[in-house]
Amino acid sequence: MPKSTFFNLAEDKRGPLVEALLDEFATRGYRQASLDRIARAGGVSKGSLYQYFANKADMYQWLLTEELPRRKMAAMRGTAVASEADLFETLEAWFLAGLQLFVREPRLASLGAALMNPTLEPEIRALHQQASAQSHAFLLGMVGDAMERGEVRPDLDADLVAVLVAKVMGSGLSETVLLRIGVDAAQLAADPELGRRLGEQDLEGLVHQAAEILRRAVGTP
Repeated sequence: MPKSTFFNLAEDKRGPLVEALLDEFATRGYRQASLDRIARAGGVSKGSLYQYFANKADMYQWLLTEELPRRKMAAMRGTAVASEADLFETLEAWFLAGLQLFVREPRLASLGAALMNPTLEPEIRALHQQASAQSHAFLLGMVGDAMERGEVRPDLDADLVAVLVAKVMGSGLSETVLLRIGVDAAQLAADPELGRRLGEQDLEGLVHQAAEILRRAVGTP
């Protein structure tokens, strides 16, 4: 995690450094990320980076476990979900907010996608495994509650349903958006303006269809 010196930085100095970290890790990944480029883009010396973080893995971990969730939660707070909404309506609202963030801030989406993928990097393998397990546990809890409310077929395996939700509403939607735009995640992260190729109604339509696919597949009649 960052050292106290990082949090003590004035916002006009910390902000550019955070943006430099996002740009580098989102567009190049962990292995290819360069501390020299981060320092130049962030307006600090390479030596100063070690005053704020222990090493590159420390920077990456902070982005994935602190900054990425903070920005996601900020986007989710503006999402209104009716108290009587069922699992599929809730998923539709939440994942629409996530997809909108994906298009608006593709660097975050690129980091999130990398976090969910297995890695052989020993420094960050455990971090990826932990994030994947936490994400599954969260969705599993939602599925379990929905089963108790009679919204999901009780004869289905809850773990399998949670995995299907993650694949359809998460990576499935993200990959569909990239196909529609005609770029890959790295290209979108490098040029966020490309996301404007897909309109708001297109996003809403895709998310609604994904939620309906799940409703028909695992929902109760």
